[in-house]
Amino acid sequence: MALAAPLPKTNVSLLVEGNYRQINSDAGDAASELGQELNIKANLQIPVWGNLSLSPFVDFYRFKGLTGQPIGKNVIFGFGLDFSRLWKPLY
Repeated sequence: MALAAPLPKTNVSLLVEGNYRQINSDAGDAASELGQELNIKANLQIPVWGNLSLSPFVDFYRFKGLTGQPIGKNVIFGFGLDFSRLWKPLY
């Protein structure tokens, strides 16, 4: 699932994506296999110059095994430079 929207009164856009999976177990599964998985990503696009944008982001990942293992979590913060230009070759 994704949601993209411009922030009011700015030239900045926000993109939020997320997904959740509940994985059913069966008789042949090992105890170390995943049972639940959640991933949420949020990204801002801040125009810098022309087609170049600065993109700070946060990525949250959470998981749990099938059989009572502790919950694992991971959060990553970062930023990137995005360049977007539509180019069509001439024939």
